[in-house]
This record gives sequence, structure tokens and C-alpha cells, in this order.
Amino acid sequence: MRHAHRPRTFLSLLALCALLPSLLDAATITVDGVTCTLGDAIVAANTDAAVGGCPAGDAGHDTIVLDADVTLAAADPRSTLFTGSPSGLPDVTDDLTITAGVADLIQRDPAFACDVATADPTFRFLINASGVLTLENLRFENGCFVTDFAATSAGGGIYSDFDAEIHLLGVTVRNLAAFTTLEGLIGGFLWSEGPTRVVDSVFEDVTLTSADAVLGGVLASTQGTFTLANTQMRRVQIAASNVVRGGALYLGNSSPSAVADLVVEDVTVESDSFVTGGALYVRGLGASAQVTVNGATVRRVAATATGSTVRGGALYFENGGARDVRALAVATVQAAAQTDCLGGALYAAPSGQDFSIEGLTVDDAACVSAAGAARGGGLYIDAAMTQLRDCAVRGARAAFFTEGAGGALYARAVIDRIARCSFVDSAVEPVDATSRGSARGGGVFFTDFQESARLRNVTVAGNLAVAGDGVVSGAAGGDASGGGLAVGVGDPTPVFLTHVTLADNMAIAGAGADGFADGVAEGGGLHVGDFAQVAVLDNTILADGIAVAGDGAITDSDCLIRGTLGSQGFNLVEHPGDGCDFAQRGDIVGLDPRLRVLGDYGCAAPLPDGGCLPTMAIDQTSWAVDGGSCADSNVAFDARGFLRRQDVAVVPNSVDGCDVGAYEAFDSDADGVTDAVDPCPNDPGDACVLFADGFETAATHLWSAIESGG
Repeated sequence: MRHAHRPRTFLSLLALCALLPSLLDAATITVDGVTCTLGDAIVAANTDAAVGGCPAGDAGHDTIVLDADVTLAAADPRSTLFTGSPSGLPDVTDDLTITAGVADLIQRDPAFACDVATADPTFRFLINASGVLTLENLRFENGCFVTDFAATSAGGGIYSDFDAEIHLLGVTVRNLAAFTTLEGLIGGFLWSEGPTRVVDSVFEDVTLTSADAVLGGVLASTQGTFTLANTQMRRVQIAASNVVRGGALYLGNSSPSAVADLVVEDVTVESDSFVTGGALYVRGLGASAQVTVNGATVRRVAATATGSTVRGGALYFENGGARDVRALAVATVQAAAQTDCLGGALYAAPSGQDFSIEGLTVDDAACVSAAGAARGGGLYIDAAMTQLRDCAVRGARAAFFTEGAGGALYARAVIDRIARCSFVDSAVEPVDATSRGSARGGGVFFTDFQESARLRNVTVAGNLAVAGDGVVSGAAGGDASGGGLAVGVGDPTPVFLTHVTLADNMAIAGAGADGFADGVAEGGGLHVGDFAQVAVLDNTILADGIAVAGDGAITDSDCLIRGTLGSQGFNLVEHPGDGCDFAQRGDIVGLDPRLRVLGDYGCAAPLPDGGCLPTMAIDQTSWAVDGGSCADSNVAFDARGFLRRQDVAVVPNSVDGCDVGAYEAFDSDADGVTDAVDPCPNDPGDACVLFADGFETAATHLWSAIESGG
């Protein structure tokens, strides 16, 4: 085979010199399953002596090649009894690689049952006690870990000590079960306290039952560097009596960690107490704990806390060092709590360090509280963030019993910049007919932050804030505020809205029982509450907001301001309410922006799920076209990543041809018909003509005119 690239001779010699001692001191031991078993091969590598039919290992990094599948029928007496369980293979105490040869399977006997009362032998696969262990292209199947150890158990499949290092390369794990009858479990398959690397691996059909807590349903890492790439975790089921942290993956490291190209699917977590990260729990300990996530997909997660709270139905992030999250896609998450539910898809905890999320989609996430509050049907942000960028939260739901806020996003810590994001088709609503209390921010809710938050090129559309009804429970109706976006109680720090489209949102108050007051609805679109909160708007559209009072009265209501509103000009507001004073240069009040339906209108770069950011397009008939000022907003791109400004020649400019709102209209062929409605956007001249009743070709229109005598 001809190599595409040959390294330089000098570098090759250096590499060879570095490897030469280990190559000279390394041995290859072949497991044939007859004269040389895997257990004997491990001991031969550890001791550098012949064992059974296996040749001696050497002082260096030995390799065991699997030429026969391995079926384990009993615990190996040479293994350590650790956390109440022996292992099916001897402990590894030397640098070792176990790799597939003709065969690749290591399994507990599939004829054995695996349940908490089984009479069949139960054991983990092995313990990595010291040295560097590499497991390569192997399959581990039918694992069964059962213990009544009176302390937390560790590593239902493999335990790697803090003096050891482990690498899983191309490993597949299937049909693993673990039961702890007295205490909890860390790491359903692997708990590593030392450096860890997991690459190109698959974990499927993992079932854990714990009398206490579970940390990491599949993998847990608590020391040393951790690297995971191109790995899948599927069909994980956990039932625990105490907290669950990370239904699939638990990271609690003080060393740098990196996760890339991870897929987690079909995770079910039930806890009698708390759930903190139904799929992933990521926590960096200390300033040196750099954590990065670059590419992760999490789908179909159900997280239930029957006794207390859910924080992050799918994901929980907390970090003492820098954290950077990119290309994260979350879909179909159901988080259900007895008390408070905080963050149906994601919860970001206070950490003392800023972090950012760039590239995020959340679809169909729900945060449901049976007897408490629901905040953040999609995202709950309790940590300072430098940015939330290129994100879409769609179809999120915060279903409450006592109070609800933030259908798509609940932020109680400052987010310096929210840019090129859409929070759409989400809701804050009662969990059932007996629910009482208020609903705030059907799309987005801000509260309690102490620095300014800035939204740029953001769409907030199609959201609902529905308050509790008092009829069934014999109480007053709940109040509803900010069907799209609400700024709530807390410090009077400004929220800046620049090139935001906030439309088609609704606030619906609850009816009161006989003799009790009906609820009040304020700000179908934007609501700024009491306590001197401030909203500052420029180049922003507020339209088609509706407020429905508890008595059924309907009001067109795009904004209602109890605090302070500051206009910096070039806003288009269709139905302003109390406190919504827009009288600065370029402000337009009382006109319909003629927004097109929310949808995919293309983009410069796709979201993590492959689609484009949903926006509401405008065409040349909209008052928003060329009605803004890029010079004033200092914004160079629109929500889809397309360049601003795009001057539409047939529309007079307010200043420089920049559009109001999140969407910048294009007229690529300069025919006076913007691309969003032009059937021939790249065909200049008269190939396509716009008429009041739609589009026709010029020839068809001419013939129709002749026939009609026009």
C-alpha cells in the first residue's frame, strides 16, 4: 500500500528512538481459548511470567490479541473484591492493550439470569488497577453487576483506579445490568478516576436499579483528563431511590475534559428524589477544569423526579473553569417533577465563570411540575454567559401547578449577548385544571440579573403565556404577562432588543371562581414589570400580540410597560399599550408590518440539526423593509447570517436601506420583488410579474389581458 504522506526522516528517527525501549520490552500474547485464556494472558502480562499456556509478558506495554471469543462463567479468584463485587477477569496492573484478532467478544455467560435476586454468578468485567489499559475493537456483552455493598459502588462493568489510565477505542457494550441494594452506583459501565479516552464506541441497552444515587448511567469520570469522541449511547434505563446525575454520562473533573460528536438516545430516568441532568451531567471543578462540548445530539429523554426537583431534563452544566459548548441538538425531552421543574432540556448552574453556547437546537422539550413551579420549558440559565448564539428553541413547554415562566428560555443570570436565535411556538401553561398562579414569558423570561442582556437578530413568535384558572380550585384567576417576552422582578438592569421580531404571541389570564377575581392579562407580546426594569429597543418589530383577560375580553397588545421603555429609534409597533412610547427618529406606530409566516427562509450556515433558523420574512410591501438603520444598530448580518444591508430599490430608505426586525429582505434580481415572494428570484427583467392576486408569467398575464380587452 502506498502512503499518501511520508514523514520526514529526522522526525521518523526521533519517533523510533522514543518508542524503541517499549518496543524491545513489549510482548504479544495471543488468546486461543484453549491453551491460553484471557485471564491467564492478563496475569502473564502483569507478572512478565508464563501462566498456563500463555507466554510471559515483558516489562513494557504488552498486547493481548483475542483470537477466540471469551465467555465468563464465574468471578476470577485473582480479581480484587472491590465495592462489594469481584470481577470476571484478573485485575490489570501493567501497561496493556487488549485488542480484537480473529475474535472480539468478551461476555458473561448469556445463559445466566441477571436480576437483584439471581442465583447465577454476578461480577464486573475487570479492574484497571494501575498502568495504561487500552481496549480496542472489543465487544462486552451481558454484563451483570449486583452488590449489597454498604457504600457507593463503582464501575458496573469496569473500574479504573486513580493511579491508572484507560482508553476505549472502538468498543461496543450491550446488555449491561446493575443492581445495588444498599447504596448507589458511580458509572454503570465505567467509572474512571484517572485519565480517560473513549473514541468510536457504542453503549446500548444499559439498565440500572439503585437503592441510592446513580452518577453516570453509562460512564463516569471524576479525575484526570477526559476525552470522548464519535460515541453513541442508546437505550439507557435507570431507577434510583436518590438523586440521578447524568443518566448516560457524568463528568465531575478537576482536569480538562472534551466531548465531541456524542449521540445519546432513548434514556429513561426515574428517581424518588432529584434528577440533575437526565442524559448528561457536566461539572468542572476548579479553574483548571476546561470543559468543551463540540457536537452532541440528545434525543428522546424522559426524566422523572417523583419526590422532588428536576434540574435539566436532558443536560446539566456547571463549571469552575472555562466552558465552551458548540453544535448541540436536543429533541423530544420530557422532564417531570413533583415540585419544581427547572429546564426541560438544559439547566446551566451558577459557576463563577462565564461560558458560551454557540449552535443549539431544542425541539419538543417539556418541563412539567405536578405540585410546584415550572421555569424554562427549554432552557434554564442560572449562570453568567458570554453568549447564546445561533440557536432555535421550538415547541418547548413549561407546565406548572403554582407558577410558570419562560416557555422556551428562563434566564435569571445575565447573558451578555443572545444573537441569531429564535424562541418560537412555546408555552407556559397550567399542568391541569386545578393549577393556579401566574404565567410569565411564554417565549422568554428575564429576571434577577445584575448586568445588561442584549438580544440581536432574535425572533420570538407564536408563544403563549397561559395562567392558571381558579374555577375548579375555588380561587382567583392567575395573571398572564408577556406572551412573547417578559422582564420580571429583580434589579433594574436593561434588556436591549436590537433587530428583534416579536410577533404572534399571546397572554391569556385565568378566570376566577364565583366570588373571586378574574386574572389580568398584560402584554401579549412584550411585558416589562414593576420595580423599574428597563427595556431598550431599536430596529425592532412588535406585532400581532394579543392579551385575553380572565373575563374573556380580548385586546390587541404588542407591549405593556410597567417599568421603563427606552426607544433608540427605527422600531415598528403595531399595537402599543400602556407605557409603550415610541416617538424617536424612525419609529413607526400603528401599522401592520405584514410579516410572512414563520418558516425556513434559508441561511448562510445551518443549525446543528441541519435546518435553518426559523424567521418571519418580510417583502417589499412591508413597512419594515428599508425602514431601519444599520448605522445606528451597528449590526452587519441578519438572523440567518446574511449580510445587512440589502437595499430594495423600489422602497424609499429611512436611512441606509437596512430592514427593521430579525430578517433582512433580498431582491437578488432587482425587479422590485423580494426573494421571499419572488418565484424567479434570480431572473431579472420581465420573466415574472407580481400582481395583487399572485404571480403569473408575463406572457400569461398579457394573454389574459388581451382576452379580457385590457
